[in-house]
Amino acid sequence: FSESEVRLSDAEKARECASLHTELLGLRKRESSDKAELERQKELLPEVMEKLTRAGEAKSLAEKAKTDAENFIAENDALWNEIRKLDQDVKNAVNAKSEAETRKKKAAGALAKAADDLEKAKNDIKSIEPQVETLKQTQESNAKDSKLTGIIPQSETFVSNIRKLDADIKKAEQAKTAAAKDIAKVEDNFKVAFQRKQELLDEQNELFINEVLVLANVIQKHLVEGEACPVCGSKEHPACSHAENIAGDESGVSNTAEKIRELNAKMQDVDAKINACEIEKNRAANAEQDAAENIDSLTSQKGEIAGTIATLWKPWAEFDIEKADDVLVDLKNRLQQFEANKTLLDNLSKRLELARNNESVYGDAVEKERNSLAAETEAYDTAVRNL
Repeated sequence: FSESEVRLSDAEKARECASLHTELLGLRKRESSDKAELERQKELLPEVMEKLTRAGEAKSLAEKAKTDAENFIAENDALWNEIRKLDQDVKNAVNAKSEAETRKKKAAGALAKAADDLEKAKNDIKSIEPQVETLKQTQESNAKDSKLTGIIPQSETFVSNIRKLDADIKKAEQAKTAAAKDIAKVEDNFKVAFQRKQELLDEQNELFINEVLVLANVIQKHLVEGEACPVCGSKEHPACSHAENIAGDESGVSNTAEKIRELNAKMQDVDAKINACEIEKNRAANAEQDAAENIDSLTSQKGEIAGTIATLWKPWAEFDIEKADDVLVDLKNRLQQFEANKTLLDNLSKRLELARNNESVYGDAVEKERNSLAAETEAYDTAVRNL
């Protein structure tokens, strides 16, 4: 244990010796470096001393110059104050010149803008004024077209009425033609019936001559006062004489009576046909007359309406029902164009009024800005002279 302690103590000493040795080597190395630096500083010392000497001389000169300057300033303080004042005046003059130049440029810009606005207003007037004058002349020459607002609806109603009247007239003419045909047909039937009646009358006369007188004599013999006659139905028989000497063959009485009945039946039938023809003829004649009167009335109404339309259309066109639709289209186009021109004229007139107002306003602005520019130019020139 004692040996170990001795060795341990030796080891610690040895380690301390090693550390001291290392430190010693470092010190030796630093000593060498310091010596080298010392040699270099020694070499620089004369130069540094020379610089210090010159620096001292420069300091002396600077202090002398400062003293001289302070003396000069003290001796010329009023002058320096004047110089400082002049410097401030120059600075103020430069600022004034800059501000004047800015205002001058601004005034020039405002004048240029006012001049541009004025030129634009004049160009607008130059462009719009001829259009307004042309439209005014057009509207004045077509002033009558303004009335078309009321005329067109009236005309459409009138044209529609005329077409309806034409249709009614056509129907009435057809009715008149039909009535005329009915009259002609009835007259033909009447002629046939009348001819038949004449034939029956001839047959009646022939029967009367040949057989009826004989039959009358036979019947006369059997008539009793107050009793009806089998032929005529009368109960009075003033012509009956009941002569004893009247003789006749009564064998053909039945045959003759049958012929008379047949003849009377045929006569009644013919008379009925004649009466029917007369009734039908009167009906057809009345229908024809009614149709004619209706045609006259409708034609008169048509004429009145056509006259009204002709008066309405007189400034633009002649009335012709066949061309009425084309004329109405043309009138509607004229009215549409007139109203479009009126709207355009109103808009252009407003623009022209605005342009003229702008011309006056911008003209005043130009004059104002021109005076302002002149004043700012004078102010700038003054500032330049002052500078």
